[in-house]
Amino acid sequence: MTSIGILGTGRVGSGLARELAAAGHEVTLGHRQPPEEPAAPGTGPARGLRCADQRTAVATTDIVLNATPGDTTLERLSALGTELADKILIDVSNATRHSPDGLPSTSATPAAASPRSSSGPCPPPGSSRRSTPCSSRS
Repeated sequence: MTSIGILGTGRVGSGLARELAAAGHEVTLGHRQPPEEPAAPGTGPARGLRCADQRTAVATTDIVLNATPGDTTLERLSALGTELADKILIDVSNATRHSPDGLPSTSATPAAASPRSSSGPCPPPGSSRRSTPCSSRS
């Protein structure tokens, strides 16, 4: 079975992870900061889906899908250069920046700093967000 690592836990990354796992692939969803506590039985990731830090997701899989925000993609992938050696890398990111209203923009001017919400399946550590496949909270 092919193992697939997905970098990015937003709408694109988590959607790809769920569909690929449902199709029978072993998927590791790479989060910048994965939850510290493992999921309780019956509340964790879907079958074939697990969460890990991005370095582990790349190092332990055959194929890597990059679904990180386009404005940080090169920096993230460069930092994972050793782990990405000899891997198939599929980049589904878009080279965009967020505008002050939070929507994607192709503007070269960086957006005003604002907290970004995470809608993906792995919440940031300490988050109270519920019903995520990579945390024990349900």
